[in-house]
Amino acid sequence: MIAKTFEWGVFYKIDVDSFSHDYKSIEKTKSKRKGGTISGISRRLDYLKQLNITSVVLSDFPSYSHIDLITSQLHNLNISLFLSINKNTLITHSLLQTPIDGFFIKHPLQAKSFVQKLKQSFQQEKKPLLIADENLHSSKEHFQENVFLKALKYIHDHGFSYLTQEVTQLYLSFFYDGIVDYSGNLICRDYAKEKGIYKFLPEFLVGLHYNFHTLLYPSNTVLITPVFRDEKAKDATTLIARYSSPIMIEMGIELHQTKEKEPLRWSWAENKEKSKEAFYYNMKLFQTRKDTKVGVPTIFTQKEEFIID
Repeated sequence: MIAKTFEWGVFYKIDVDSFSHDYKSIEKTKSKRKGGTISGISRRLDYLKQLNITSVVLSDFPSYSHIDLITSQLHNLNISLFLSINKNTLITHSLLQTPIDGFFIKHPLQAKSFVQKLKQSFQQEKKPLLIADENLHSSKEHFQENVFLKALKYIHDHGFSYLTQEVTQLYLSFFYDGIVDYSGNLICRDYAKEKGIYKFLPEFLVGLHYNFHTLLYPSNTVLITPVFRDEKAKDATTLIARYSSPIMIEMGIELHQTKEKEPLRWSWAENKEKSKEAFYYNMKLFQTRKDTKVGVPTIFTQKEEFIID
């Protein structure tokens, strides 16, 4: 079963343009394009391995140059590779020949014909997985294609955000191999920020809510709960981590970066004590998930007090 393959996994989302260049620093680049490259990721494979990442998702990539190389290198480390694309992405023949593990489809509700053509292009015996990535919290411009999408966005923005997100994801789960679980993110984010009723709920009840929500989906659906950069990312990650559904963290969370869209602060990993502590915490947390997957008794299976040194 596909979902079993990714249980206890950790997806690491890389904004290629803001991650690393192959020979120069991009930390302080102020131009719109930061200069990160796919080949630059090759220099940082030890970093991904040390962090105990099991899957990488590439977004905002300037070109497909070196995609075959990085795919091979990641596979040698037992790390799967996904590309985040949308209906306007140019899919080349050479890309389809690369053994990429799958694609994250941004805004799939308006990309049905694109996805259908993409499926028809697959020629590999092992077909890439398709993951639906529909965040109704995105800007209105993504929901102007028809009356249905406009109405869905309106309802979502006027008091029914969790319900509309959940129903949309459940609908998409019947057409895709996996779902980016923004509903799960809402649960964990509101708990971490003590928002609304979550301010009064004990942690175990929040966990039950999150776990029940995952049971709504077909058992073969890869349900990937994302965590975004903010001050409460550690709390949200820690809550999700004890459940078997895969996590997806934005690059920089492991260094306690909180600003959106800024380049990865490699200097922080070496010189900033708070970032080094955050990296060590996440590294140990993700290693515990890997141990749990292979049957090693861990804090997630022994029901002991949750402590990561």
